[in-house]
Amino acid sequence: MIGTFHSVCVKILRKHLHLFGFENSFAIYDEKDQEILIKRILESMSLDPKRTSPKAVLSHISNAKNQLIGPEEYRQYSSDYFSEKSRKFIRCIRKIYRKITRWILMTL
Repeated sequence: MIGTFHSVCVKILRKHLHLFGFENSFAIYDEKDQEILIKRILESMSLDPKRTSPKAVLSHISNAKNQLIGPEEYRQYSSDYFSEKSRKFIRCIRKIYRKITRWILMTL
């Protein structure tokens, strides 16, 4: 099998994912797709995507995932690390992170 690291991994997942109890059909969201999803979630929460940057939200969620911090653990992390002014934004990110996680689990 020849290809880029990511394309080979996708082929392996599509072929063997059913062995872990998941369907082999899945979508990989590119950066633009992710921003659209975040924008929709912000709007569903009555938040203005012009005031709460979808890119900033994605950045925070990505950082949390890189540190193996899930949506529920993110609450404690945000309480310890960020100032009071930033906590409203962080609570918003936590809610979005939780919604994304639920949505992903529903689509599996």
